[in-house]
Amino acid sequence: MNEVLRGIESKLKIMAETVLLDLPSESRKKFEQLITELAHQRDVTIENLLERLRISLSNASFYYGLEYLPLTDRCYLTLTQALNFLMGGNPFGPACTGKTESVKALGAQLGRFVVVMNCDEAFDFGAM
Repeated sequence: MNEVLRGIESKLKIMAETVLLDLPSESRKKFEQLITELAHQRDVTIENLLERLRISLSNASFYYGLEYLPLTDRCYLTLTQALNFLMGGNPFGPACTGKTESVKALGAQLGRFVVVMNCDEAFDFGAM
């Protein structure tokens, strides 16, 4: 973690020196934004990791479980690559294996609107 903090501090130092030079307005705004982001990243990195991974609702508090399921991970990788290429995704597999919930969870994590259509053999492109 000390190495990460040193890297952030060195970048902040370089940017702080650069922003004092005579820069075009757009470049100055970009440097100011980067300095703000790096300062925030530095402050967040310094915080205790376990405190950041604690979820509190009302008077209940839980440690985040870091759920990892290999099939969900593979589904996320495939769908995010499809979204990167401006395409959609169509998970295929047996019933009750979590395809719909995986897509909904990914959409929620990305802050995207998700439309789920339950299709069968009689559902064709004209019905869409």
